[in-house]
Amino acid sequence: KPTKGRVLIGKHDISAMTEDELADFRQQHLGFIFQSYNLLPSMTAAENVYMNRMPVNKLGLVNYKKMYADCAALLEKLGVSYISPKAKVRNLSVSEQQLLEICKAVSCNAQMLIMDEPTSSLTDTEVKFLLNIVNQLREEGISILYISHKLEEILTIADTITVLRDGQHIATE
Repeated sequence: KPTKGRVLIGKHDISAMTEDELADFRQQHLGFIFQSYNLLPSMTAAENVYMNRMPVNKLGLVNYKKMYADCAALLEKLGVSYISPKAKVRNLSVSEQQLLEICKAVSCNAQMLIMDEPTSSLTDTEVKFLLNIVNQLREEGISILYISHKLEEILTIADTITVLRDGQHIATE
């Protein structure tokens, strides 16, 4: 719980939510992309995207055909259809894993993506590609909280910039 202030996302005051309410809110509205990826290397791209919410058939078994098709559609939407939904994550490059994390967040219909240093391990070409995807998502109405110390990237994509230093608010422009 915060010691001071409120955290508002849209009309939702998440700082006043119980742990259960916050967990539900996060699952329904927020996507997180961290510096260290939250993917299981031995599973496929589609299995990682739909982990804990895989589509099932009438018998309650995983509907792999639907899952692979849905994942392929998401990858196509993001412009990364070269990533196979059936590819094992361990065989994907770092940038492909980053894109898969974004795909996972988008698959939940997240209204807001929180990205923590998303380009820290990407090449310049991969950074440009990722920033194009960020702009595409923003144009679709998804809010992006982009945490970075790389000013050039921030100036490329940001509508509003807030500078924090040692947990203190310095400026918002």
